[in-house]
Amino acid sequence: MCGSEVVLVDEVVDLIRESVKADSVNTGYIDARESTERFVWNELRQLPFGTHVNRVTVVRGAENLKDEESFLQYVKDRGAMPRNYVIFVSNEPTLRKNEKNETWYPLEYLKTRGAVVECKPFTAATAKHAVTWVMEKAEIRGRVAEHMLNRATGDLRLVRDTVNKLKVFPGEITLRVVSDMFEERPADTFLGALFSLDRKTALKALKEIPRDDYSRTLGLVDARLDLAGLVHDLLIEHKSSGEIAKIAGNKGFLVPEMLPVAKHYDKRRRLRIRKFLATVDEYSSTGIPDGALEALIALW
Repeated sequence: MCGSEVVLVDEVVDLIRESVKADSVNTGYIDARESTERFVWNELRQLPFGTHVNRVTVVRGAENLKDEESFLQYVKDRGAMPRNYVIFVSNEPTLRKNEKNETWYPLEYLKTRGAVVECKPFTAATAKHAVTWVMEKAEIRGRVAEHMLNRATGDLRLVRDTVNKLKVFPGEITLRVVSDMFEERPADTFLGALFSLDRKTALKALKEIPRDDYSRTLGLVDARLDLAGLVHDLLIEHKSSGEIAKIAGNKGFLVPEMLPVAKHYDKRRRLRIRKFLATVDEYSSTGIPDGALEALIALW
């Protein structure tokens, strides 16, 4: 597995380890950045200690395993080690080698004998799944989970740590509780200014947003654009604010601040913005290009 979202990578590793049910004696960790390839492959061939038990090994820094022949031979030999399980964890953001989505040949071969997982960061493409991820961590309503993601600007580590803190206290996790846990962040100001067509304030707020948060910010823009379009179309149908909030579901808490600006988001403007977001999202695995968010503000 691979991916820049370390929180998700760690969760998947833990999930697989728990499902294998190997004891501490038969659980191993290897860092391929600090070991020779020969050592790695020899260690992976160690059989479990005991009878009818499993052995699981987590190999970090797996991008350093370059020997195709050794990799393929190990996969072919797996039949002789049915109780050995291996989790290869790469620090690369993606397993793709080029724009054609081609991967290193041993990984293609591995797909038929295991699973290849990419833990992608919070972007326009993954934002829709993030709410469910938050809701699985605690008894929390969908709209509250959405609010938390917005306040954290898609920082999954911050969201996870905040949920863990809130679970210690009795009572429901509400919108107000979430708001009290988070200070105003530059991305909040950026989104508010952008959708209000205040380009000057949006540019000023953009300077305060860490570059590492650009992909998350674009994910929030995409999700907010969905809401802007919904509110716009429902206002044309003469729906009341209460009806709109109900139809918006998890995003209902954002409707009050969207009502004054939704008139600007007709289908034509939304389509123009979506085309730009789709182009930028293609680069999300390797980083957002310089000037992309500035161009978004100008296009807006």
